[in-house]
Amino acid sequence: MLIQYARIFATATLILLFSPVSAFWRLLCMGVAGVARIDPLVSPGKESGHVHTIKGSSGLSINATLDDLLTSSCTSCEVKQDHSAYWTPELYFWGADGVVEVVPEIMGHLTYYKYVPALVDGILKNPEAIPNGMKMISGNAMRRNFSLAIPDPPQPWSGEDATQDALEQKAIGFNCLGGTATEASLYRHYLPDKAFLDANCPGGLRFEVLFPICWNGKDLESSDFKSHVAYSDAGLGGGNCPSGFDYVINQIFLETYYDVAVFKRKDGFFTFANGDPTGYGGHGDVFIAWEEGILAAATEKCGPIVPGSPGADGITANCPVFDINPVVDQQSCKIPVPDEMKLDTDAKISALPGNNPIQLGPQPATVQPSGTQSPTTGTGDIHSWHSRTGAPELSTIKSKIRSELM
Repeated sequence: MLIQYARIFATATLILLFSPVSAFWRLLCMGVAGVARIDPLVSPGKESGHVHTIKGSSGLSINATLDDLLTSSCTSCEVKQDHSAYWTPELYFWGADGVVEVVPEIMGHLTYYKYVPALVDGILKNPEAIPNGMKMISGNAMRRNFSLAIPDPPQPWSGEDATQDALEQKAIGFNCLGGTATEASLYRHYLPDKAFLDANCPGGLRFEVLFPICWNGKDLESSDFKSHVAYSDAGLGGGNCPSGFDYVINQIFLETYYDVAVFKRKDGFFTFANGDPTGYGGHGDVFIAWEEGILAAATEKCGPIVPGSPGADGITANCPVFDINPVVDQQSCKIPVPDEMKLDTDAKISALPGNNPIQLGPQPATVQPSGTQSPTTGTGDIHSWHSRTGAPELSTIKSKIRSELM
């Protein structure tokens, strides 16, 4: 098993070292701070619509403030001075027997802080530290369709491929691990069906979320937690920032590894907690809270690739700015979850928490009131690229899902 983990992280390192203009440090979160229906951005003060797996500060709650994060007692991540919180929707397996269970993670979660310069009005700018209090969402929980060309055209993108909606669609990725071919980051933008995962992903599934690097320079949040920032037009490679977003900040790239192979001998399908078996509705949230001056110092000293730079190898412990959090402390760090919101992640249940229905698209999903459990909605098919990757068309998958949910 340790060999498998080593291969996974070696592959991740090689993939992200392909770019000669960017460096990064790889923030490993060996602990899960919580699994709960908590999202202080989208659902402040109340239980959120679906379950998230939360990494980072023990100060996260339904009403978390920047001070709550900064004064928290611990973090489930590798750097003690990082009190930020990072969360993504939980992944579930829905069995043909009607049993729903959490898909276990492999070896924790990775948050890459990348040093990616970008062009602003034709001038190349180096990234600055993300300011404390920054709140961002990447991805759209309601999306159930991919409207762009497959595979992605060469970068930088232009035209319909460079709209903010298009760039957000391409900021979500799913990678197969342990197979015969190495897949680049953000290689595909949908969740492969179970038959494909069983046949090609013995090392697990990597879920990826890329955050914007262009900032308007004044707002730490916006009503949708997106409009104050913007994606550049070359994805992981930087490119051009759109007009009005004149500041370049660290590029955050989240990776969560799932042990999908444990379900290989079971019939069923995988779905996110928001009722999304397509993966198009994958998303991630961040709430930035670093101890004063630490992120700026790390960005300056461990970001640029220069001779002898500790930022060139991606190993967080090699950046002298950081105090490293022991693994045992990462794993013991937990957020306080109210009793009425606690979940037994080992339990076998009969529906997604919050009674979220499976919504297949291609139309956007709808918000369902708690307590309604519709088997499935939607009549469209996943993009025909499925047939070119060896995976069956979603029309077949949908029939199977519907029969399993009856």
